[in-house]
Amino acid sequence: MSVALPAGLYNIQVTSSNPALILAAPSSAGGNITVNTSSSQVWQVSGDGVLTAFTTFAGQARTNNSPAAQGTNVVANSGSPAQWIITGVKLISNSYWTGYIMTNDGTQLFWNLDGNNNVLVNPSGSKAQFTFTPVSI
Repeated sequence: MSVALPAGLYNIQVTSSNPALILAAPSSAGGNITVNTSSSQVWQVSGDGVLTAFTTFAGQARTNNSPAAQGTNVVANSGSPAQWIITGVKLISNSYWTGYIMTNDGTQLFWNLDGNNNVLVNPSGSKAQFTFTPVSI
């Protein structure tokens, strides 16, 4: 059964990766969001679907175009909040959630990874599942 992801602070990683590929904000605003094995990035997920890099100043997850275009990188930048839909959410062992991140602009594009571990948006046939593990600061 699908549930809503509660607002809060999370480490976000690719569910199927081994070793764990963790969502990382760029070192400066406007850079690509990536995944790597050494990130300790904390993300704030709001109740309206805004994902903000909490432990850096890089900003909110967004694409540089609206509506989003297939294959566009997801970047971290400030500006108008970009809302995402976290869909297919499941609570696992009362300790973390899994789900998919989708655009909120009608394009129905999902977060996925390219060959260089950059996060980008693609059609639902090529979407990555993410694990959301709550953290406290």
